[in-house]
Amino acid sequence: MEGEPASSHLEHPAVKIRARAVRSAVKLSPAQETSFLVEHVADESPKVTREACRALRDRAHLLGEARLWELFSRTETSHGPGQLLHLIARLSVGERLVYLLRVAATPEEPLADEALGFVPGTLDRPNLGFQSLSRSEVETMRQELEVIGPRLKGRTRSHLELFLSSCSE
Repeated sequence: MEGEPASSHLEHPAVKIRARAVRSAVKLSPAQETSFLVEHVADESPKVTREACRALRDRAHLLGEARLWELFSRTETSHGPGQLLHLIARLSVGERLVYLLRVAATPEEPLADEALGFVPGTLDRPNLGFQSLSRSEVETMRQELEVIGPRLKGRTRSHLELFLSSCSE
């Protein structure tokens, strides 16, 4: 692998080499195109997916919530949604809550529980990166809150309801 461009190893059959190639390509070219990394989020190996998502962490806002949700919805691997959830958790507060609640309302319990785990921390810092929510987003979040309400721990539900009521004023 030494001396050859990392990109020549991105399709290598060995997982270890593909993962290193993704990591190396980003280190060698920090401005590496986001589309390049997005391709590797859907890799069949959790290790390669993890490396691609790590590289995308500081670029999640560049993808935007719609693109992240599309990736999340289309990912066919069992490990992809969990990694993408960490990227969704890096969006602005309003966008993040919309998608975290959407995931939390799904029947896939381990993933739904992981999404719920991000909600209290998000509500602790509601002004960071806040963007106003549309009425339809607030209404959707209220509907999802009804589904997941019993699973919310402690004061999280009341904080979320307070957040949503402040959004609709």
